[in-house]
Parts: sequence; structure tokens; C-alpha cells
Amino acid sequence: MRLFFKKYKHQYNFKEEVRKLFKSLSFRTRDIIIRRNALEGFKKDTLEMIGRDYNITRERVRQLETRGYIIINKMLKKNKYLESFFVEVLDSSYGVKREDFFLELLGKKEDEKYILFILLFFGRFIKIEESPNFFAFWVENKEKKIEVKEIIEQVEIYLKQEEIPLSSFILSKKFCIKKERLEIYLEISKNIIKTIDEEYRLINYKTSECFIPDNHIKEEIVDIILVCFDSVDIPIGRSFLSKILKGSNDKNIIEAGEHFNKYFGVLSNLYKKEILKHIDDIIKDEFLEIYPSRYFGRPLLRLTKQGKEKLLESKKSLTNNFTMQNVSIGDNEFNEKIKRIKEESPNAYSSWSKEEEQELKKMYFVEKKTIEELSVIFKRQKGGIISRLKKIDKKKYSQQKIES
Repeated sequence: MRLFFKKYKHQYNFKEEVRKLFKSLSFRTRDIIIRRNALEGFKKDTLEMIGRDYNITRERVRQLETRGYIIINKMLKKNKYLESFFVEVLDSSYGVKREDFFLELLGKKEDEKYILFILLFFGRFIKIEESPNFFAFWVENKEKKIEVKEIIEQVEIYLKQEEIPLSSFILSKKFCIKKERLEIYLEISKNIIKTIDEEYRLINYKTSECFIPDNHIKEEIVDIILVCFDSVDIPIGRSFLSKILKGSNDKNIIEAGEHFNKYFGVLSNLYKKEILKHIDDIIKDEFLEIYPSRYFGRPLLRLTKQGKEKLLESKKSLTNNFTMQNVSIGDNEFNEKIKRIKEESPNAYSSWSKEEEQELKKMYFVEKKTIEELSVIFKRQKGGIISRLKKIDKKKYSQQKIES
């Protein structure tokens, strides 16, 4: 049946299928059903309006409509392939799908009314009408409807408690559900939205002031990005520049010493994707340009002639006013944290030598020393010791952890 799905997806002509069903109906019955379901370009008409046109009672119109549905239902029961097609599409979405996305998967936009018309005849599909908290969606059974609503409500409560946007990976681990399944469920909620950083938050969550900056703040952000780029001594690309501005605790940033940069973390209350968007806007404005580098093996950034002129203006505007309270959170806390870590664990940010790895392997797996003892011996943080042990022998580390 999967071959059938692959073959006919986006090729099934639902309009023609409905017209085939109508061929077995009388002209009057066909016209009543078309007008009652707003098909063939008609608006939806009431029983009274149709009865007036045919000079019959409202009840007689209803009887003819019901009789027509019975005939169509019998014909559709013979068409096993059509029902199988719908079943497979819904099953591919774990038995639940928001209506507009479901219709998009099934066929073309102009066929939506015809698809909905056919779906109503298959009793195994249940449509849940739109409500203040949920978009309209389709499920394969009532149990699925209860499950979806319960999980969405639990996620809403958890997001309210955490008060920060969370990724689908974190939420899936929390609620013991597949990441892909959870994402399909969350599409249905009107109270939860997906951010540009691909995280989920409540719709009333208060974002930072700079998430959609006004023109004045945008100009200041351009100045900061250009001056920050100029302050870096090594060749860098978009991603590296965004990490400095975000204040990322990335190993490459620490090794390059850029965590001591004056502009480190100055845009830390923006999402990384938002910072990258600002950098891309600067590239579009031709202040920065991307050039390929064979030596570094990745595209790098450099200032254009126009960018060098703008840089001089940016330096002047930032000389007397670099507090940037409406944009910056500052990097003092992070620097203090780095300083404290270096005092407690002098080797925290240095790479491991082969001799150190062999010594660590021997002390932990053979001599059975604890993580705390190893942290003191190697002058590194516990997290660094654990990650290195996992890299040496993850399976053996997990077994020893269980035994201890």
C-alpha cells in the first residue's frame, strides 16, 4: 500500500472523483448536494433556499440530500484504494494532523472542499472542530484526541513554569514522547508557537525588547557588529562573529581569547538566529562581504570600501556611549565565571594530551578513583573529566557508573 501512496500523492484528482460519484445521482439530488456543500463554485445554501427554487418543502430537500449521501457512501465503500490513501497519510503523522496541514498533504489547495466532502463519508476519521485553544484537526480515534489534548495541556503548564522557550528535544525527553510526534501535536495548539530559533514558547511569553528592534536600535546594532568585527584579530565567518556577540561559551571562542573581547556578549539577549539575520542584513547593505578561503576551508567575512567608511562613523557613535542598556546585558558575569573556573581548575580549557588520557583511563577504570578525585588530580572540572571518559570508552564508563 505504501507504493500506492508514493505514486498518487499530489496526483489524485479529487474533483474528478467527486464528479464520478455524482453520476449515479439524479440531477436534482446532485444539485442539492453541490449547493449544500458549496462545491463547483457555489456558495453554501440553506434547505429553505433550495426548497424555494424547486418548489418543494424544506423536509423534502433534507430527504433527497440524505438519500444522495446513502448512494455516495455505498459507492465509496467499494473504492478501497481511496480510503487506504487517507489512512496512510494520517498514519504518517502518528494518527493526528492539523486540518490545514492535513489537506496540504492530501492534495492541491483548489481541491480542499472536495477532499473534506469525501472524508466525511469515512467513519474511521474524526474531525475535531476549531476551539479557542486548538486549531481544527483530524484524528483516527477518540483515544487519540484525548491523548493529544492532555499532552498539549501538560506542555503548556511546563512552559509556564519554566518561563523560557524550550526545544522540542528537551520537551520530548521531559514527556517521554518522540520528538517528531510532539512537534505534530504542538502544531494544533493556539497557545504555543514556534520561535525563529526553533524553540517552543507560550504565545503570551515576554520576549526581549530587541527581538524586533526599532530603526534606532537597529542602527546601534549595525554599529556594534561592525566595530566588534574590526576588533577581532583573526579571520572569522558569520557564525564565529555571532557567537562573540551572543557571548557563547564555545571552545573555539575561549581558545581564541575572544571571551575577553570588549564586545563579547553585548547582544546576549538576542537569539543567535536573530544576530545572524542582522549580520546578513549588513552583508546585503554591502558593509561586509563573504569571500572563500582555501586556507581556512570555509567562507570568511571582510569589510567593503563602503563598510570601512561606515566603520569610522560607528566608532565615533560608540566612543561616548557604549553602555547600550537597551541592547546589552554585558559580559562581566561571564568573565568572572571564567576567571573563577580557571582559578579552581587551571587546565579546564586546555586540550588533553595522549599521556593524560592514558593516565585518566588507568586511574578510573583500573584504580577505580572517583570523579572528584580525578578532578583534583588533573585540575579540571568534573564535567570535563566525564566527557573525556565517555570519549575514551563510553560503554565501559556507563557500565562502571551502574556498578558504582
